[in-house]
Amino acid sequence: MEDRKNLKSKVLWLFLLLIVFVLVLVFLQKSIDTRAYSNKNLGDFKDFSLADLIFRQGIGYDSLVIQELSQSKYSHLGLIISTDPVLILHATTDDDPLKSDQVLVSSLEDFLSLSKSIALKRYDLSDEQKKLIVKKALQKEGEKFVLRADGFYCTSLIEQAFEDIYTLKLNKTKLDIPFLSGEYLLPKSLFEDEKSLLILERTFN
Repeated sequence: MEDRKNLKSKVLWLFLLLIVFVLVLVFLQKSIDTRAYSNKNLGDFKDFSLADLIFRQGIGYDSLVIQELSQSKYSHLGLIISTDPVLILHATTDDDPLKSDQVLVSSLEDFLSLSKSIALKRYDLSDEQKKLIVKKALQKEGEKFVLRADGFYCTSLIEQAFEDIYTLKLNKTKLDIPFLSGEYLLPKSLFEDEKSLLILERTFN
């Protein structure tokens, strides 16, 4: 009987914590600046290359959570799959309401519209490697976004696209939080990879 009471008490506390967490997220979402930015903010910048990684500091509460957990500015990234026009393949939750929780293609303007800051990084790849990486990544278009340690999310797309074509030496981060415990490959690891060159970094006012 005592064990049953303890179990009920733990379940109740977990439920209350979940409610508090949701309320905090709602508050953060309402307090976040949701202004949209267009690609005009990049000025005359045109130096995009296939297989470049484009990072963004997002404007949603989920971005704030990722930034806090990773202690990093950037919370999301995608892969440049076309330079004329500039198109970005990325695994996302809600960039396109009609294509939620999946890998999709976004224009540069749409990608930037949910950004406070962006960065562009480039690996030393041959033209053939770039084409192979893009081709491999495009095979993932439409794949379901699953946020868990063994799931499929924005960094998973990059990691799998480069696999067997170019060796990435990346470190995973261990998270010990309710419902998401495990080791994750966070955008921070790719952004801080010294094998890639920082081409552009821009913050929007």
